[in-house]
Amino acid sequence: MVERIAPFCGTANTTPHNAVFLQGLRAALTADAAWMGGDYGEQPVLGMRAFSRVYAGWGLSQPFYKRELWRQMGFDTSGMPSVKAKATIMAGQTDLYFTVEGMKAEAAYVPQARFRVIPSLWGHMAGSGLNPADSKFIEREVKALLAI
Repeated sequence: MVERIAPFCGTANTTPHNAVFLQGLRAALTADAAWMGGDYGEQPVLGMRAFSRVYAGWGLSQPFYKRELWRQMGFDTSGMPSVKAKATIMAGQTDLYFTVEGMKAEAAYVPQARFRVIPSLWGHMAGSGLNPADSKFIEREVKALLAI
């Protein structure tokens, strides 16, 4: 029936992780009082703005924001000040919000920083205290920092 196919940027089935993401988008949209169960008389503007903010965080990559490619669309923002303190900057190995790559790049701006990766499958929650192994890793790194 089909001679050629070239799918990209997607999967044949909705993964559980993607389902959570989509439910978050839906919640952002439907929380607007103007939504009225989908039978709205006027656009749910606040819900669409919330939806857009959530989607912008997932639809575009960390390097897209880091390299300020959003400027090509006419947006502007302010920079961050440099840090002079001794620091241990830790990234969760599987964190989708604050990736190892992104945090390592930022750590390079802190002259006295040590960069460490929390070896965890708990994603962003590696720093939440829910997983004892993650907590022990963080505790060891904080103690090492305090000993400097």
